[in-house]
Order: sequence, then structure tokens, then C-alpha cells
Amino acid sequence: MEKNAARTLKIKTSTLKRTQKDHQSYAKETKQLEEKLEALKAQEGADPYNIKKMEEQVAETAQMLPNAKTRIETALEDLEGFLGSNQENAELVASEDWKAAEQTLAEVKAFVETIW
Repeated sequence: MEKNAARTLKIKTSTLKRTQKDHQSYAKETKQLEEKLEALKAQEGADPYNIKKMEEQVAETAQMLPNAKTRIETALEDLEGFLGSNQENAELVASEDWKAAEQTLAEVKAFVETIW
């Protein structure tokens, strides 16, 4: 098996996993910040400055979601293209890395359906 192809496959698979985790992390953080903001607004005598700063944090975190989505799309296309262009490499196709890449691809495609 060509070592560069195997290495590239691992990198592309890891990139796709990482970008999915990034999106999940930003979504979770946004939700948590929104809950904190609502709790802060519900407090009597809450400082308007603190509310404004919390609103800014929520907005900044929420702005990262479209960016993460774009990175997921790019990583998906990249891995799909790599798998498509290396299907003739029988040794690579038979490897555990190939199976892991296909599984990751399926998982992330299912995840992408939930965020659109």
C-alpha cells in the first residue's frame, strides 16, 4: 500500500471528524450561553452591561456555526473525492483505515442531515 495514500486517508478522515466535533461544540456552547443569558435576564437587578456582553458572546458563538458547516461540507467533499479516486487501490480499499473512512463518511452525512 502506498504510504502517502494511507496517510492522506487518515488525515482526511480525522479532519472530517474534527470539523463535526467543532460544529457540535459550537452548537452546545451557543445553547449553554443562551440559557445563561435567559437566566441573567430573569434576575432582578441584573446589570444591563452584563446582559449586553452575554448577548455579544451568544452572537459570536452562533456566528461560528455557518463557518463550521462550510468546513464540514468541504471536508466531506474532500474525503468523498479521495475515496472515489482511490477505489482502484485494492490494498488501500482493504485496509482498516478505508473502512473507518467509509464509516465516518456515513456518520457525518447522517449528522449533516440533522443540521440543515
